[in-house]
Amino acid sequence: MISAQYGQEFTKSEYGKIKKVYSIWVCVNPSEEYKNTITQYSIRERQLAGHASADVRDYDLLSVVMICLGTEGDGNSDGLLRFLEVLLSEQRSAEEKGDFRE
Repeated sequence: MISAQYGQEFTKSEYGKIKKVYSIWVCVNPSEEYKNTITQYSIRERQLAGHASADVRDYDLLSVVMICLGTEGDGNSDGLLRFLEVLLSEQRSAEEKGDFRE
């Protein structure tokens, strides 16, 4: 997604024009330990040798959010998780989904 910006957001070596990319993954059938969770993964700097330090905006160009849904009717989800659980359910009709109220 970042490299896809070449020619659109920047050309040649104008890497300072790269825009941050957000990737959102919705997992409808996660393992038990991940059910009803929302987790963000991002890039961070960690010095392994030496003392150079970059500005965060120069390297923090990717953020991933993983939304792991629970089992429909398990009662452990609310808000966004519950909404997505209903919306993406294969057991509910379109009418039921349209009538859903938290």
